[in-house]
Amino acid sequence: MSHRNARLTVRARLEMVIAVETGLTQAEIARQFRVSRATVQKYVRRFREQGETGLLDRSSRPRSSPRLTPARLVTKICSLRRKRSWGPHRIGWRLKMPHSTVYAVLKRMGISRLGWMHRTTREIVRYEHPSPGDMVHLDVKKLARVPDGGGKRFKPGFTETHSGPDSKRPLGYDYLHVAIDDHSRVVYIEVLPDEKGPTTTGFLERTLAFYSAKGMRVKRILTDNGGNYISHGLRRHGASPLCAAEANTPVPPPNKREGRTVHPNPAARVGILATIRLQPATVKRTPTLHQLLQSTPTTRRYRRGCSSLKTVNNLCGNYI
Repeated sequence: MSHRNARLTVRARLEMVIAVETGLTQAEIARQFRVSRATVQKYVRRFREQGETGLLDRSSRPRSSPRLTPARLVTKICSLRRKRSWGPHRIGWRLKMPHSTVYAVLKRMGISRLGWMHRTTREIVRYEHPSPGDMVHLDVKKLARVPDGGGKRFKPGFTETHSGPDSKRPLGYDYLHVAIDDHSRVVYIEVLPDEKGPTTTGFLERTLAFYSAKGMRVKRILTDNGGNYISHGLRRHGASPLCAAEANTPVPPPNKREGRTVHPNPAARVGILATIRLQPATVKRTPTLHQLLQSTPTTRRYRRGCSSLKTVNNLCGNYI
């Protein structure tokens, strides 16, 4: 994919080659397309050798890397990482090599973070189902619409387009409905006007058709507790033979939720039956003998000019 500052796209490269074939000089074409003559000659040569395929973007990775870390050292770095859970600095000290090189190897091998590996076997833990279609994740991403001609990122916003966050005529939002297969990571995305139940149901139907065209039979669907995913229409569709919708634990009723507010029945909040009486915290309880023996005498001074309370700390006479 071309970067955002690229002068030429694949279509512009083809137009440039066609202009050369019509008889224009390379210097004139380079001036029109605002590139160098070497660039024009490069794409003309690729087109004559490979056709339109030669105009596509190529990888910038070098064909050979003579200074790449040898495979023997890579094996030692990975072995120390898995067996002893050492970091780049300690591995570099052990192997007499820079820790930056060790970190680059760990990053390339995918074991730069210990949290990504099993604690016992030190194998990379990747959550996935065994075959495509076993689990499909659904979610919605809400994004503000970009006005025609682009927008600005900072306030005071969007003076040119008059559609900033404080504008009286906002452009609204787009809702990206996303479906991801758990095993193959194949993604299907649609930009829809809302995230209501009927819209989500239609998206689910098109998602199943998309995966079915690729030879994948969807068996399970994983969603959150959004209103569009717990709607009756989506659940009726999920009960069809095509798939078995598996949502998370349903949202409890308002009278049973555990929010930040004080629960009307503290006994029910902590799981105690309401018939059991809770003893008030203000009742003064008599300390036990064990508590008295565990308590240590202290020396305190009264707040307003009174003499200090002196206690004996050698009551048993163990030392003089």
